[in-house]
Amino acid sequence: MIGIGVEITSLQVLQQKVLVAPAKVTTLSVVPDESPTCKLLWVAAGHSGFTGTAAQFAMRHSSSGPILTESDWNTAASSPHSIPWEANSVAGGSSTDLIANGVEVSYNYYVVRYKNSIGNMGPISNCVSIWLDIAP
Repeated sequence: MIGIGVEITSLQVLQQKVLVAPAKVTTLSVVPDESPTCKLLWVAAGHSGFTGTAAQFAMRHSSSGPILTESDWNTAASSPHSIPWEANSVAGGSSTDLIANGVEVSYNYYVVRYKNSIGNMGPISNCVSIWLDIAP
């Protein structure tokens, strides 16, 4: 009788691990802070799902409407209030926050997104909005 064996190489295991992108943040919320800022709060995504620490995160801002699609994400990158990809040090599953500066007198829409060390991007988070009436 001939036995059939399966050899799993470390490369195969590594490929399986990196196929999982960071998780979608579904807990994003926004509260007013000292004018003209607001505070974003959420639970961080990880390198794979909510496990580990993602390499980078980005925040997008729009005052023209919700950020729901890839096209919206790309358009919002040009907002001076958006934050481009930055290093992340918050472990997946941990609470984190960010002060958004220079918000506009209107509805302000925000989303966040994570990227792992090999460039896999997680989905765009839930979109939150806040109306800020900034007094002069």
